[in-house]
Amino acid sequence: MTSFLDRYQQGACEEVWADLLALGEQVRTEPVYADALAVARETMRRARFNIETLIPRLRACGYQFGYGWVTEQQGYDADVVASVARLETQRPSVPWSPPPPDVQEQLASLEHVIGGPLPLSLRAWYEVVGQVNFVGELPTRWGFTPETHAWRQAMDDFLAQHPFPHVTRKRFTDSPLDTTLLPFDRPGEFGSRQADDEENEENVESPWAAEDHAFFKHVHWLEPLYVLSLEEALDELRLQSHRSRLYVAIAPDHASKYWRAGGYRYPIFVPNAAIDGKLHCEWHDTTFVGYLRLCFRWAGLPELAYFAEARGKEEFDALTEGLLPL
Repeated sequence: MTSFLDRYQQGACEEVWADLLALGEQVRTEPVYADALAVARETMRRARFNIETLIPRLRACGYQFGYGWVTEQQGYDADVVASVARLETQRPSVPWSPPPPDVQEQLASLEHVIGGPLPLSLRAWYEVVGQVNFVGELPTRWGFTPETHAWRQAMDDFLAQHPFPHVTRKRFTDSPLDTTLLPFDRPGEFGSRQADDEENEENVESPWAAEDHAFFKHVHWLEPLYVLSLEEALDELRLQSHRSRLYVAIAPDHASKYWRAGGYRYPIFVPNAAIDGKLHCEWHDTTFVGYLRLCFRWAGLPELAYFAEARGKEEFDALTEGLLPL
């Protein structure tokens, strides 16, 4: 019988993950477990290859990783600008960091805190990939600023496909852009602020206000690939003793990635003995591996999907040429 890993390596990537996910906790029983873990690790080996490939390509295109664009000229409050500068001095952001030497010890501590296992996908990510943060600034020559027709059309298309309550295409098109920055608790530190009612996995709602989405001055809808470090995830778990259901924080939400209103996380609830877990509050309504697929399809910046046709798809295709399928 062909193994899951053999099928995966032969190209049936999504089918293999779907089959393993359908097994639920049975994926932890042998002989399936060793095969499933091998699939998870091979998937994350490919994810790491894709990340290491994309970083120099994006830089060559003029994409600027990091937070140098957080300035008062971009509409940020002086206190926010100072906070960013302080954090960047203390611990400069980098687009990718490999796993730490003590990754197995940290994983053991994390599973002890949650009282059970991580999804195999997440464990393999921490073992093979580490931390990633593709937040940055689009090249100005791409021409996507709030004043351009392409940007407005992209936002119209985006809102049509992500219909937040009380936000309509007409309202976005007819309203002036609001540059007000809404405060959040610990900008840049992304404190854990998931609402208590999010402990019920079936009722997790997107935590941001719909109106905030439509009126950001800057074109920071890219939802860049971002996975917090294992150390940060463990620190946040230790602050969740009051919760009836724990979660691993995967990334800051779309707004707080860009120091806008927000301060929430995209969580995966734990413990979870399956091969993968649903990534809540992130608007693609998918699992962790599904999220990675979306990110790599668009060069680590999945909302480029809404700009590519207007800008000319060839440049974006060149960014993703040769990336490995997950």
